[in-house]
Amino acid sequence: MDGSLFPGFRISCTIMGKADERFKTNNMTNTGNDPDYVVKIASPASDIDGNSLGIDGQFDIFSVHLPGHDNSFILKFNGTSFTSVNIPDAPLQITTNYNSTLSSISGFSVIDEKSVQYIFGSDGTTASTNQYVEMSSNLIDPTGWMLRQIILPGGITSLISIITK
Repeated sequence: MDGSLFPGFRISCTIMGKADERFKTNNMTNTGNDPDYVVKIASPASDIDGNSLGIDGQFDIFSVHLPGHDNSFILKFNGTSFTSVNIPDAPLQITTNYNSTLSSISGFSVIDEKSVQYIFGSDGTTASTNQYVEMSSNLIDPTGWMLRQIILPGGITSLISIITK
C-alpha cells in the first residue's frame, strides 16, 4: 500500500528549477529558440546572481494542509508582487508577505471559506525573522513556513509559539 504523510499547519514548497521569488517565471512565454533564454533557464541558480536576468522555466509547487483542505498552488509574478493560483481551484484566499528588496517570501496569509485566517511564517518585522521559516540547504531560499497565528471570525486570535531547547 502506498501513502503519503503531509505535515499539517505549514506551507511547504517544492522548488522546481530555481526559486521563483529570486528567478522570475513571468516571461515563460518567450520562445525556446532564443539561445540567451535557453541558457538563462538551463543555468544553475548558483551560476546566476539573484539580481541578474536569471529566469526560471517552471513554477514552484506550494502545498498547504489545513483542517478540511489539502491544497496546492503556484505563485505568478505580476511585475511587483505574487498572486496565488490554486490547483485545482479551491475556496482559499492565499496572499504572500513578499519582500521585493530581499527577493524573499517571509510568510503567507490563508483565509478559508469560513473566514478563518491562518498566518504562516514571519511577518518580516520581528528580530526572529526565520523562527517560523525553514530554509533550503543553501540557506537562501525558504521552503517551509510554519503556522504562527490563527484569527477566527470576530477577531479571536490564537498565537502559536515555537519553543526550542
